[in-house]
Amino acid sequence: MKITRILAYQVGLPLWEGAYHWSGGKSVSVFDSPVVRVETVAGRA
Repeated sequence: MKITRILAYQVGLPLWEGAYHWSGGKSVSVFDSPVVRVETVAGRA
């Protein structure tokens, strides 16, 4: 299998719990997550 292209995307995934809180009053409601797409001579994998 020969890889012809690799694409990477950044996707924001909302937290199931609504928000994650930690000290200092900071919180997040979305985590950045990578998604990778690999294309080959046979198509997408």
